[in-house]
Amino acid sequence: MAIARQLIEVMLDRCKSDDAFESNVTAQDRSAVQKSLESSRMLMGVAHQLMVQPESLTARDGAERLKALLEEIKMAARMAYQAGLLLTGRD
Repeated sequence: MAIARQLIEVMLDRCKSDDAFESNVTAQDRSAVQKSLESSRMLMGVAHQLMVQPESLTARDGAERLKALLEEIKMAARMAYQAGLLLTGRD
């Protein structure tokens, strides 16, 4: 998982700084790539948190943790949806 997260970060950095990438891809597609990668980064963070179960959470803390993870998933889904809209020209 750490390797996947690192690769996402590398790709995000490349998306923001690579002149060759920027000249070969439209601004709209570049934005879609960036949103897709950021969505992936968020989902990887959620997956990581789910794999690392904290010990001895109270029922209330567990419910709050779940609620926070669901919000992260919603934000990632919205970002992925925005990427799709950019690709179809409906941004």
